[in-house]
Amino acid sequence: MAGLPKSTTHRLLTTLGQRGYTKVLPDGRYALGSMSFRLASGMPRIELELEYVRAQIGETINLGILVGREVQYVARALSNQALRWGIDIGHRVPCYCSAMGKAIMAFRPDISYAPEEIVPITERTLADPAMLREELRQVEEQGYSLDREEYMTGVVCIGVPVAGPLGRVIGALSASGPTVRFSLQDAARHADLLKASATVIGNLLDPELPPGPADANE
Repeated sequence: MAGLPKSTTHRLLTTLGQRGYTKVLPDGRYALGSMSFRLASGMPRIELELEYVRAQIGETINLGILVGREVQYVARALSNQALRWGIDIGHRVPCYCSAMGKAIMAFRPDISYAPEEIVPITERTLADPAMLREELRQVEEQGYSLDREEYMTGVVCIGVPVAGPLGRVIGALSASGPTVRFSLQDAARHADLLKASATVIGNLLDPELPPGPADANE
């Protein structure tokens, strides 16, 4: 036991929860949250892998895990270019409008949105459920997804699914860059590299990492 007063302990746990390191279970007990993933023993090797991929592609490389129906950014290797784009660690993005999210959804039929929940983020967001379903079918077939400025205007991304040690897709890896330098064709050319890296990273993930929808209220 830490020997701290209950009020202090509660305040600390609340702060950790706001940052994603803890969560409250239905019975009121606390458990590790999704950001506790960053404390896993494999993180140093994962970050080295991200740096390696960044060096090959030259753009920002992101790793996200599934939390409910969102992708939470847990690690990244920022591009060395003066003009670069990156989302802060801990930020969450809806699956339907991101390359990482679509890479996950294509292999996780348990993740879905009602038509009214698909709110356009940019004018290029796939807000039509039928078009989104067709896109996910193609992603499943080719093994990678593309974000055609669907989350941020002027930014293109490619994402590939990351399966954990137990074989279930629980996250995704992506490369993102500005459209003035990183075209959809450029992105697609790196699919095989990203898939290979996703396999390496997947083997380093914690087998106990939550698989997704059960975390919806985290």
